[in-house]
Formats: sequence, C-alpha cells, structure tokens
Amino acid sequence: MTDPVWIEEHEAIALHDRLLALFGGPSGLRDRGLLQSALSRPRQ
Repeated sequence: MTDPVWIEEHEAIALHDRLLALFGGPSGLRDRGLLQSALSRPRQ
C-alpha cells in the first residue's frame, strides 16, 4: 500500500481559484480555520 498524499492549504486554495476561473462563483475564503480543520481531519 502506498502512503497517502496530503493536500496542503496553499494547494487547496490554488485549486479553488482555478475552479472559480473555469466555472465561476464567489471568490475568497470565508473561514481559514474551517479549511485547516478539513485538511487536517484525515490525518488523525
């Protein structure tokens, strides 16, 4: 089994920006703490 590849915060934000450029929608980050929590949850 291979080790998981974790997504870093800056990568998630860059992906979000790219998807917004392609599909539209409101830009910005509402709550950085929630993003950090969601990204760290699978590591526990």
